[in-house]
Amino acid sequence: MQGVADPDAPDAPVAIVDAVKRLSSQGNGKALFSLAALEMSGYCVERDLGSALRHMTASAEAGDQSAQRFLAVNYERGKKVAITQSLGVDADPVQALMWFFILEAGKELQYAPKDIERLKASLTPEQVLSARTRADDWIAAHPAAMAEAIRPPR
Repeated sequence: MQGVADPDAPDAPVAIVDAVKRLSSQGNGKALFSLAALEMSGYCVERDLGSALRHMTASAEAGDQSAQRFLAVNYERGKKVAITQSLGVDADPVQALMWFFILEAGKELQYAPKDIERLKASLTPEQVLSARTRADDWIAAHPAAMAEAIRPPR
């Protein structure tokens, strides 16, 4: 991380969090994801699921596919997600499907198609259409995120 000279120094966690916050304030998708993860865990920052959700959503809107998948899984499973990975949202399969459609449109083809088919099987045609419409609207409103999709490492 830029600005952290020695990651083993006693004040390194504070310096790292400060760097993550600075980069997050500049809209850096990976930093926003990292800040959300810190806020979910309460590591070096106050545990705040509302703020974590806002930062995870901002990361997804910056094109970070890890954040998009994180949102999709959280909305699919709701509060059944492991506590260390929970954003505290209620299950919303339509919202989950929307994020999976966005992932697929961003060329995340390893898992998204299977996730989409699994979710579609449990939803009504109207719910699937709602998710597709939301995804299409989101994609139209976020062309830069789609063009610059930050894909997770394989």
